[in-house]
Amino acid sequence: MAKKPSVSNNSSSSDSEFVALMESRKIDDIKEDVNIVIEGQYKYAYEAMMDAYNAGLFVGLVGPGGCGKTEG
Repeated sequence: MAKKPSVSNNSSSSDSEFVALMESRKIDDIKEDVNIVIEGQYKYAYEAMMDAYNAGLFVGLVGPGGCGKTEG
């Protein structure tokens, strides 16, 4: 039988170490300017997505396969 890994009682210590490591590797200064012309319903959808993004919310795109949800 495989040996189970031991569980440390110092989970808060390892959690704080993990958080500190993630914060030290965080990239805050990347900004990509989008220079495209959007009209009609696409303009309203883009503005709604940007409003959600700027508010710290997640956006879910729903649609059939092949309609460009993952185009970047």
